Amino acid sequence: MSKEVPNESDQGIVYDQNTALAYLQRKVPHTFGVAARILTELRYRLPTFKPKTFLDFGAGLGSGSWAFYDVFREFDKIVAVEPAVPMRKLGKFLTEDLQKIAWFDSLARLVNMHDMDGLFDVVYCGYVIEEAKSPEARALIIETLWQRVRPGGIMILVEPGSPKGFRFVHDFRQWILEKPRDEATIIAPCPNHKACPQAKPLNVWCNFEQAIAKYPNNVFTKAKGQPTIDHEKFSFMVVRKGGEVKPLEECETPAEKSFHWPRMVRPAMKRHKHVILDVCNTEGEIERRVIAKSHGEEGGYNLAKKVRWGDLWCVEKRIPNKFRKEGKFDKRTW
Repeated sequence: MSKEVPNESDQGIVYDQNTALAYLQRKVPHTFGVAARILTELRYRLPTFKPKTFLDFGAGLGSGSWAFYDVFREFDKIVAVEPAVPMRKLGKFLTEDLQKIAWFDSLARLVNMHDMDGLFDVVYCGYVIEEAKSPEARALIIETLWQRVRPGGIMILVEPGSPKGFRFVHDFRQWILEKPRDEATIIAPCPNHKACPQAKPLNVWCNFEQAIAKYPNNVFTKAKGQPTIDHEKFSFMVVRKGGEVKPLEECETPAEKSFHWPRMVRPAMKRHKHVILDVCNTEGEIERRVIAKSHGEEGGYNLAKKVRWGDLWCVEKRIPNKFRKEGKFDKRTW
């Protein structure tokens, strides 16, 4: 495989000034909201992970960089790489108040940064792979960015929550699964390193949803009756370079146990006195769980009414009466 650094010629969309302004109006709130959600989950699930450097590849207008700044305030450097000149100029203007950020037109320019070794604690690639012209260009981007991740660091890949976007993310997941676990570990969204149960069916794909507040009327005027909330669908993958997941019996904190919790792959279905959850479990299967009102708070009923699409489910599976080892009126087993 060629080791050339990916550049603007590998991208399928040509951005001009009008396109950059349209992107600011229509997409920046969505890309920022998705990045902030992923990075916030990362902060809570890896409380000892304190990233100091952040690479925002295909930064656009810097929404990924802003999200990192909001979530991890104590850092040393943010590097935003955006080859399109109109996008980079507007991004510089929008992030001029954001300290410790440097903009470049390609990864090759990073050799001029004498205060860095070219490796990053977090490498973020958002909505870039879908714009690559060929499978070879996509593979080159992935491999080049992976080489930029510091040992113990994180790589995040985000694509639209469409069948096509999911396929790009799934290809990256397959590439990761070919590596040994002490070299690459999936952090999110998958609670396992098995074959994806949603990759084979043609009419099913793995995506999630993030609610996004639109710009207020004093920024961009909306038509009367137009909703103030959008819902952004996205597919993503968070991978750590090294660092195997502890077995469940060795986990002590909720953050460590979260790597063994199933994740909701569809919106919760709220019914009369029960909630139906479809989750991807640690066995690599889509499992349906029914959380009844009779389960009470201990069984997760109150939590099930509030859980969102894409959240982790921390309540252990309840064993129905006929499968319990104890009597019907004895202590419940979970």
